[in-house]
Amino acid sequence: MKLTFKLAIAAGLILPLLMLLLKPRDYSGQADIVDVVVKNHLSCFGIQQYNLKNRQIFPDSGQISVEYEIPPEFPLKPFCDSLSDLLDLEGCKITDIPGENNLKYEISLSNRLLYLLKFTIKNKGILVLVIDDWGYNDQTLRYLKEIGFTLNISILPDLKYSKTVSRTAKENNHEVILHMPMEPLMGEIIEEDLEDYTIRVSTPDNEIRKKISDFLSSVEYAKGANNHMGSLLCSDLGKMKLIISELHKYGLYFLDSKVTSKSRAAEAAEALGLQCFQRDIFIDNVKDINYIKTKIRESIAIAKQKGYAIAIGHDRKLTLQAIKEMSAEILENTYPLKLSELL
Repeated sequence: MKLTFKLAIAAGLILPLLMLLLKPRDYSGQADIVDVVVKNHLSCFGIQQYNLKNRQIFPDSGQISVEYEIPPEFPLKPFCDSLSDLLDLEGCKITDIPGENNLKYEISLSNRLLYLLKFTIKNKGILVLVIDDWGYNDQTLRYLKEIGFTLNISILPDLKYSKTVSRTAKENNHEVILHMPMEPLMGEIIEEDLEDYTIRVSTPDNEIRKKISDFLSSVEYAKGANNHMGSLLCSDLGKMKLIISELHKYGLYFLDSKVTSKSRAAEAAEALGLQCFQRDIFIDNVKDINYIKTKIRESIAIAKQKGYAIAIGHDRKLTLQAIKEMSAEILENTYPLKLSELL
């Protein structure tokens, strides 16, 4: 009886010890370090978080599995060679898995698998979709919630719904842009159609500075600005230098909507040593949903060929409906991005 009791006590002490010894070691700390090294190195090769297709963490072992989309021209061997050098510093080793076309890699520490890195080759470009003319009404506001990827929402200042739109855009992870009213050639529009606060070629410099400050108070969370009309003002090099330099003081970029071939915006930005984005394509010059979808597909083609495309549409039901209906096609072929992230 005493022996049985002693054996029971021994078993009670030994079994937990054995379970502790047999329990897989938690390597989550080392896996996290590898994760940081991989992400930073991918970033150096132009692969960002929007390229991340899948990510899994296995709590029992701490292992991490990730899958990234890369373009066909991605320099896979130089990337892996330099990543191997970095991992050596952490005592880790990277090996490719045979039979997977060198698109799957294991990263281990002392023969313990920490990290599985997978690549899928996909010819996708970056698509920046800018939607102009927000603020007049709230009739299409629901699309900011229903479209499940990033848009760039360009909002006119000091309108009834300017602040409502900017807050809704921010809440739904869209980029807010100030849509600055600028003077067009009078042959393109009658005087009565201009916004009262339109910046004109004749507007004094100090007044332009004040207008920009007032605009930004009305359009909250703005990361940049683009021109609303402005075929006349954009062709004035001096005024464009002033506007772009003033925006830069607020940490904002300028997007030239290219409403005129005579625009001096890019020249002004270059003279100041600053960056100016330029529109590649308008998608809704014709108010027909099939036309708009055709133009979106043209935008996708430009993005794939050029690496990125900046496409501009307008706050209209047909435009937003077309974008929503094409969501799967857009996501399959491009990475929709905020314009500030294109920097």
